[in-house]
Amino acid sequence: MMSNPKRLNPLAILFNVFKLFKQASYFIITFAVVVLSDGYLNYVLLGLLGLVVLFIVLGALSWLRFTYEVSPEQIHIKHGIFIRKDRYISRNRIQSIDLTQGIFHRPFGLTKVDLETAGSDKNVDANLSAVTYDEGLRIQEMLKGNFDEGNNQVEETHDYFKRTANQKDLWIAGATSGSIGVILGLFGAAFSQIENIIPDTFYDATTRWLLAQAIESLIVIALVIVIFLWLIGILGSLIKYGDFQITRYEHELFITRGLLEKNR
Repeated sequence: MMSNPKRLNPLAILFNVFKLFKQASYFIITFAVVVLSDGYLNYVLLGLLGLVVLFIVLGALSWLRFTYEVSPEQIHIKHGIFIRKDRYISRNRIQSIDLTQGIFHRPFGLTKVDLETAGSDKNVDANLSAVTYDEGLRIQEMLKGNFDEGNNQVEETHDYFKRTANQKDLWIAGATSGSIGVILGLFGAAFSQIENIIPDTFYDATTRWLLAQAIESLIVIALVIVIFLWLIGILGSLIKYGDFQITRYEHELFITRGLLEKNR
């Protein structure tokens, strides 16, 4: 039997707005750089204000039009502002159920529920951006089949194998993760955008200073930058995989990780 249709927590409106800004970030940055280079700051501020209002309206409408129902056999999601979509996902197709508590979820006792299905078609995956943590656990356990017919959770009394990553493991993982390449790429892309709005006098003075340095000094500066970015990559890994624990059950693996963003 399906449960009554439910809506997400109203904080989902904020997450919808963030998602819209993320999707439009490339356009916003490009527009801001081009317009600012011509000295039209007022147009940038006016455009950003208009986008904020538009995205808030779209975020609120998206929240109002989103409902979900859960049963031990499937989850049913209705969503869409202009085009309504009905999505039924059978429990047998679900491969993983992730509960994520970001820094905006935790103060309000909320969590995000991500459902990953078999196959590579991402259109059949589901995301509940903001539900209470207890509701997230209920959805997780129900779709895992850990509820009886009376909708009561079935207690498991088995002792299963657990492995917890210590600080040494996390440091080694962070130091060898290869994230330095991604960070260097992002650093270069960010610098190429910032370069367009750096004052010419400051840019020319910095260039002349660098060219006046000895080759040894330039190598030291480059090494300092690379080491600094490498440490940032390690710190990111520590934050992402902190408190990592994996438990092996009979038919599944259960993983918890994250310091700022708790993933279950």
